[in-house]
Amino acid sequence: MSFVRAALSHTFAAVVVIGGSGLLAAGVYAALLGWAILFNQPLGGPLALPFMVLAALATSGLSVVCVLTPATLAGEWLRRRSRRAFPVATLIVLIESVSIAAVATLVWDVPTRMAAVAAIAAGIALLGLLGVYWFCVRSASWLLAERAS
Repeated sequence: MSFVRAALSHTFAAVVVIGGSGLLAAGVYAALLGWAILFNQPLGGPLALPFMVLAALATSGLSVVCVLTPATLAGEWLRRRSRRAFPVATLIVLIESVSIAAVATLVWDVPTRMAAVAAIAAGIALLGLLGVYWFCVRSASWLLAERAS
């Protein structure tokens, strides 16, 4: 894969993951707002929606830069050597989520049980994002290869 095709594929995947996270946050806010109206609960402040969307964009951007792109690039590099690219990327993501939980336990004095639950939740969320990211990278790469020929 050429550098330009890889850059375009990863840029497309990053835009899909980050934009999808922002749209998901807005959808969750709309559902929560409907729930609050339906059950006569307080609606929350005026900054709830912007904060949710901003938090979703920031965390998904960080996960793309720090977790998904390195795992996918390592998987693509290993794909040239063997056919086990996605399982390797999955293993890298799981190792990173456990490492983050271990650092949180050691640095911030978080209880081990809470760090384990956080690692499992983060691992599940990152694996879902990895699946979307991987699919977008592969489909964009395929489309660019079709376009070039």
